[in-house]
Amino acid sequence: MYNSYFGFSEPPFSITPNPQYLYLSKRHREALAHLLYGIKESGGFVQLTGEVGTGKTMLTRALLDQIPGETDLALIFNPRLTVAGFLESICDELGIKPKSEKPEIKEYVDLLSEYLLNSYSNGRKTVLLIDEAQNLDFDVIEQVRLLTNIETAKEKLLQIILVGQPELKDLLKQKNLRQVAQRITARYHLEPLSKEETAEYIAHRMKVAGVTRPVFTSGAISAIRQYSSGIPRLINIICDRSLLGAYAKGENNISKVTVIKAVEEVNGEPVVKSRKPLLMTILFLATVLSLIFALYYRNKILNNNVDIIEEKVVNTIVPETAEEVAFALQEKIDSIPVSDIGNVKEADIVDNKKQEDSVAEVDDSLKTVSQTLKDALVVSDTSLVSAFSGLFGLWGQEYRGAAGKTGCEKASNLGLKCFFQKGSWGRLLSQNRPAIVEFQVNSDKKDYALLTGVGNGKVKLQFGNDEKVFYLEQFVTVWTGNYWTIWLPPSFEAKTISLGSRGEEVVWLRNLLVRIYPQADSTLEKQLFTEEYLHLVEKFQSEKLLQSDGVVGEQTMVYLIAAAAIDGVPLLERDY
Repeated sequence: MYNSYFGFSEPPFSITPNPQYLYLSKRHREALAHLLYGIKESGGFVQLTGEVGTGKTMLTRALLDQIPGETDLALIFNPRLTVAGFLESICDELGIKPKSEKPEIKEYVDLLSEYLLNSYSNGRKTVLLIDEAQNLDFDVIEQVRLLTNIETAKEKLLQIILVGQPELKDLLKQKNLRQVAQRITARYHLEPLSKEETAEYIAHRMKVAGVTRPVFTSGAISAIRQYSSGIPRLINIICDRSLLGAYAKGENNISKVTVIKAVEEVNGEPVVKSRKPLLMTILFLATVLSLIFALYYRNKILNNNVDIIEEKVVNTIVPETAEEVAFALQEKIDSIPVSDIGNVKEADIVDNKKQEDSVAEVDDSLKTVSQTLKDALVVSDTSLVSAFSGLFGLWGQEYRGAAGKTGCEKASNLGLKCFFQKGSWGRLLSQNRPAIVEFQVNSDKKDYALLTGVGNGKVKLQFGNDEKVFYLEQFVTVWTGNYWTIWLPPSFEAKTISLGSRGEEVVWLRNLLVRIYPQADSTLEKQLFTEEYLHLVEKFQSEKLLQSDGVVGEQTMVYLIAAAAIDGVPLLERDY
């Protein structure tokens, strides 16, 4: 309703998880790193917890875009199952078919053991990710633990990631589950967003939806953080309602008053203003006055330079209202870790110092990279023509053709197809192929580069004949989300492959699916698209965060070819 009024291309604050809107705060990056660690390590458990709405589901979907190609991932989103039902779900996810009509627990375990041993011998890893793990029954948790006993002489064959609400931590603290708790090798609790991260989160979602101008005032953002407690899902709900309220009143900006009104509509009751902020304000101002007087007399004794000190102290306090000053002070108080109040160990101080030094080194490096990126634009060819020329070269083709034709039109002349998309970084990487990326460092000009490699937190970009490496974290801040790839379409004429299709297009599809899911070789018909194809295609589309409809169109074809790693297709360099 309000999209065209504010200039949004789509609703920016939908509560449905959409990977294009993925915002990775420092906390979310750390949580994702823990999940990736869980996939790369061998054996044991990884535990990720967080309150409802903090972004755990979005993180697990982002994880799907970054799992190594040699990893088989089984996802369990509804763990309220019996032991037999739980094992059946795992087997379904991994494409394991029981031999009997009503298999018992032992048959499922034997099949899983055989599968894990075969996968290990073929150089593949198997990961089980359980969402909403706080709902697991004790018997199911015990069975999960027993699955980790499947091992070789050197390592365990199944890595398990538990994702759930804070109740999961309490569940695993129970004495009868201590054997599971002892096997957890990495833990991370996802905290809500801070006030600064809330502002960045709101701006990020609006930018993805096509609006870069400030719409929410600083007072509005403070109120959103206060009433949402920094939980992304609640932020979305409040922002959506606030935009609707501003639209109804014909306002172009969202004020604090509009946000409070939106909160009242969402909650169905008026916002009760607590006396606590007023008391905090009085205490805060009393503290400031005491500090001013103390500095005054101290400075008068030392060098009679009280004017300078008073000016410095007073000028640090620029409140819009007393309530906002009190809220800011409460945020400072809430941010102090409990361990810092009255009981700080020497080891903690040393560890904190190391972390601060590490962060400082990264920040300095990023500043250097930012300057390097600007320098690259001065000396390198950042035109779209240059980027297409480099991409054609990777396909063994020379970039030439009729004047005035676009790169995509020239690709078509060579039997190739151009695939343009605006999406998330994870979605780009899931194609695993070189891509032209559009970025904007200067507000008056858009630039282009050829992405040829990614790994170890860095990206390798080609500018004409120059190749440079930058930090990924720095580059994505200037990336517009637009990218182009080239792919070789199949020779058959059919535009889509769906239930009931038969012939050469099904043979083509079968070859790709078997390369991706080797266990499907025995279940897929040779030339007819059956229900087995439908379910497997839906599974693939879900893993790649595509529309899960079971229909193989151009977009799904592009991702299938990339996932199958067909010989002769240029791929991204990894871990250089």
